[in-house]
Amino acid sequence: MRMQFQSALEWVGSTAQNNITWINTDQNEILLAYPLSLPDVPISYTAMFKRSENKAVAFSAKAKQFIQELQQAKTTETDSKSKQIRIFVLRKIDKARTKVIYTRQTDTDELEKCSESWTQGCANLPVFPFGIPQTPYPMDAADILNRFWKQNGEVSTDKFKPFPKYHGLELLMEPNLPNTSDLHRLTEGAMTIGPFLGGLCAKKAFNHTIWENQRICWRWQASSCIARTSERNSIWKICHISMGSC
Repeated sequence: MRMQFQSALEWVGSTAQNNITWINTDQNEILLAYPLSLPDVPISYTAMFKRSENKAVAFSAKAKQFIQELQQAKTTETDSKSKQIRIFVLRKIDKARTKVIYTRQTDTDELEKCSESWTQGCANLPVFPFGIPQTPYPMDAADILNRFWKQNGEVSTDKFKPFPKYHGLELLMEPNLPNTSDLHRLTEGAMTIGPFLGGLCAKKAFNHTIWENQRICWRWQASSCIARTSERNSIWKICHISMGSC
């Protein structure tokens, strides 16, 4: 059994399976996603978690395509395992040790429900003068939370990363996950960068490069608190106050 498990893990994590059953999430860290029963037609089980090189592909479109492929790939209607997917995030501690830092068993129905809730939460935004923000992918979440700004609109540091990369998976898959620390971090960021963005809005300087950096950030702020209406309203009030004339 141990040899079978090792052989299966080596296949799932092989170079040929990159972007199909595994992706890099961070330094010395990978995400593995695979079905309990292999489908007749191979599909990517990681596509909806991380933005591809084609950044124009929206999360909702990629998630919808993924769910459709999962449904069509079912081997038989009676095969209960054909819809089940296991997700692992592994982190290499040192040369001899690897640690499982996140694990989840899910299925097509749950993935569809979670992706729809994520999309709806990200769309629950006021109108912005700089345009419609993009919906982030789950693996974008940690980058947004770990973004620290200076008051002049520049990034202050990219060294301090309190939120792990897989945190976006937790937000996507765990509807009851407490998000107080997420809201606190987003509020801090809004209070720092808000006055600068407010000044740009007042000048109608919507061609400034920072807006491209912010398009994903502002939309994701709603997705992390979709299930908490009062908290969601509070953070948006804080954001609007800090952004001044925006």
